[in-house]
Amino acid sequence: MNAFFELNEQTIPIVEQIGSHMPGGFFIYKASRIGELIYANHAVFDIFGCEDLEEFKELTGFTFRGMLHPNDYEAVYQTLNKQVSGSENVDHVEYRIIRRDGAVRWVDDYGHFTQTETYGGIHYVFISDITEKRERMESDLAVRRADINEQATEQMLLLTKQMSEREGVTEALKAQDQMLWVQRMNNIRDRAMEIVNHDLIYV
Repeated sequence: MNAFFELNEQTIPIVEQIGSHMPGGFFIYKASRIGELIYANHAVFDIFGCEDLEEFKELTGFTFRGMLHPNDYEAVYQTLNKQVSGSENVDHVEYRIIRRDGAVRWVDDYGHFTQTETYGGIHYVFISDITEKRERMESDLAVRRADINEQATEQMLLLTKQMSEREGVTEALKAQDQMLWVQRMNNIRDRAMEIVNHDLIYV
């Protein structure tokens, strides 16, 4: 929607006609704390597991706030406010929703903020379900974390062995003075951990 298209009661039917042919979710809501919805297409209903507008209204209260997972709303609200304060008046955010069947899903939200005479500030929003994409990313991240943990453990053991041999912290010292051996081994482990953290985790 551009500056030459004024959203009002006369142009809403045009929006509805265009929205009905969009493959993805599209909705418009007022720029208020609760975010009263002005329009949502059927693809939005599908994302939320609703058959029609009435089910969608029952589920969400026909508000943007009602569309979001309760634990995500405040963070999303703050993020959107920061993003649309820029000169482009655009936003992008990811958040969770709760479908009508109770399933929690992730959606991708691309929006544009503009002012209208009839509704005041409004947001035009395109959303899509990215749950599978998020799950793949989280799975890949878990694999990378496991790999890093394995490398860290191996490097930690190797460094501890090398440093203890170099510094004379041996089984002979342990038999001679166990307290001193424990103190020096703890010191070696602490230094080895700093090296591992720097090499594998923080870099």
